[in-house]
Amino acid sequence: MWRRLRWILLLVILGILGKTIELLGTQHAAMRELEEVIAELDAADPDWRLEAIEAKRKKIPDEENAALAIMKITKALPEQRAFNKVMDRIQKHAPNRRLQAKYAAELELSLKSLAVESREARALRRYWEGRYPIAYADNFLLTNLNNEQDSRRVALFLERVAVHSAEEGEWQEATDACHAYLVCASAMGDEPITPSQFVRMAMRHVASEVLERILAQYQLDDAMLTEFQNRWQKESEFPTTRVWLRGDRAGLSHVCEGLQRGQIHPEELSGTRNGSSTPGPLRELTHFIARANYIESESAILRKLTEALSKLDLPSPEFFEYAKSFDAAKRDSNMPTIAKLLLPAYEKVWQADYRSLAMMRCATAALAVERFRLKNERWPKELDEVMPEFLKALPLDPYNAQPICFRAAVDGVVVFSPGPDGAFRGDFWDLPRRQRNGSGRSYEFRLWNPESRRLPALAHDGTD
Repeated sequence: MWRRLRWILLLVILGILGKTIELLGTQHAAMRELEEVIAELDAADPDWRLEAIEAKRKKIPDEENAALAIMKITKALPEQRAFNKVMDRIQKHAPNRRLQAKYAAELELSLKSLAVESREARALRRYWEGRYPIAYADNFLLTNLNNEQDSRRVALFLERVAVHSAEEGEWQEATDACHAYLVCASAMGDEPITPSQFVRMAMRHVASEVLERILAQYQLDDAMLTEFQNRWQKESEFPTTRVWLRGDRAGLSHVCEGLQRGQIHPEELSGTRNGSSTPGPLRELTHFIARANYIESESAILRKLTEALSKLDLPSPEFFEYAKSFDAAKRDSNMPTIAKLLLPAYEKVWQADYRSLAMMRCATAALAVERFRLKNERWPKELDEVMPEFLKALPLDPYNAQPICFRAAVDGVVVFSPGPDGAFRGDFWDLPRRQRNGSGRSYEFRLWNPESRRLPALAHDGTD
């Protein structure tokens, strides 16, 4: 019996030894592949690591840094979440009409006793860029994102200030607030974190809607329109996708390295800050078994995100098609488990980027159209008419790489993008209110005839 037990024990030891050798071999092969991937990256982009990206971020003097000003304003701004829904209700009504009394009163209440904060927030218009300080967590995924919340809080406040000022006929205050709103987006700068750039995309989209509402209420002079056009043009040229893709590539690589060294436990990938309570020896064993997957995952992530970065040089329609298929790669059976877990669902981020870019380009072209109307006392028949005096070149639609579309409407003109499916016709405000699809407004910027601006408010919440 004891002899049989010794043989069983020997077989178990040999099995464990064989498995250990197999795991070591797998780890060695995975490490060799990772070293090759990193060598290729070092040759093509020596500054791809997170430390290098942070070191290369643009330095901005404090007196020119919008982010620092926003942080100061945020500290003085009271919590007003209860009023954030005010704009949700207002945005459903045509921008060229005055607000109904109940909405104007609600907006007035939301800004009560905040005159000083409003003045300081509007003063942000003097800035053009920003840079928030970032304290990266050891686990990149847990890096504090208070920066984006600061920009978002001030932007939500400025949206109400802009619409309220326009309603009251305070055009200088309204335009200041609109400029300042886009500054809140630009203040994100080259922050290499996806959620931060995602918030930036959303804010620049809303800033364009606020601008549309101001122009629907009032005729700005050429100097004011030119300043808006220059700011919108500059913001539309910022390479948001390249910034957050490079940040994710470096940050997720850093996470994989932490997993390999045992400094990060898999439980922390889902947001558990304290890691695992597993006893030491068992945790070491599970780490040894999983280490090859961590190494393979880093290689897969570096390859996939480097591939995505290389696709940015494609014409925008081709990249959009690639972007739509990107998330499917996560379901590939050959993709390592940890890589599948770490790679975010990027399709929605790319959709938001294209959507905000389309809106920014529509707004830029619309501002040129409005300047043309001021000088010539008529709308252009085609967008080509505004060049080169008011626009150096026609903005391209990000979805099809063709010039942004333009059409006449009964009460003005519309600059629009056909959208991702090519079916949108710039008719959002032509539809009865009940038939309006919220996404349609994402692809158009409308200019109303002077006599169709600042119309009386509707008596009820019916059709505009």
